[in-house]
Amino acid sequence: MSSNLLGVVWLGLGIALVAFPHQILRLFWWHRPVTERSVIGMRRFGMLIIAAALLWMFFW
Repeated sequence: MSSNLLGVVWLGLGIALVAFPHQILRLFWWHRPVTERSVIGMRRFGMLIIAAALLWMFFW
């Protein structure tokens, strides 16, 4: 059960990274400007986390 819960937490983090990259970048890297390149990178990282979380939940 705790393994599945960990997968749900990672899934939520990935969804947040894909859905709100501007806000997350501005929250954690306030000293740097938010560029389109950084937003695309954040969305790709979020998709990678989502894929890993789904694999974790279904095959662990």
